[in-house]
Amino acid sequence: MDESDRFGKIISELGSPAPAGLLEKILFSITRRERRSAALKLGAYSSASVIVAVLLSFSWSAANAAFYRSGTSQLFSLVFSDFRSVLANWNYFILSVFESLPVPEIISLLISVAVLSVLVSLAVASIRNVGRVRNFGLKHA
Repeated sequence: MDESDRFGKIISELGSPAPAGLLEKILFSITRRERRSAALKLGAYSSASVIVAVLLSFSWSAANAAFYRSGTSQLFSLVFSDFRSVLANWNYFILSVFESLPVPEIISLLISVAVLSVLVSLAVASIRNVGRVRNFGLKHA
């Protein structure tokens, strides 16, 4: 049973005849609202993705600066300059690296990356949904 048959059944149960073109107007309105809603979602997710990407750059800069301030980079350079000492004291070396990591900055960076990936996936899904809006077989929708 298609939309026009269901619409005709509902109108016949009401007892009054339907004006000409009422079904097409209703379906056109539904299609237009669905497309507007999909476009608004796409705009919102895209805007939020841009904002989070800008915040991600600040988070990256903060994590990078904290990484160098904490001395972790110097510990990693020790691996290349004196590998035998690192290998002989590997357990102390690993503990030193973990103690010197800038944890709050790393956490903020990971949260920013996670939020950005979710927003980008929602934006891609809304791009797909813009094309999937029902047309109901209308030519002018």
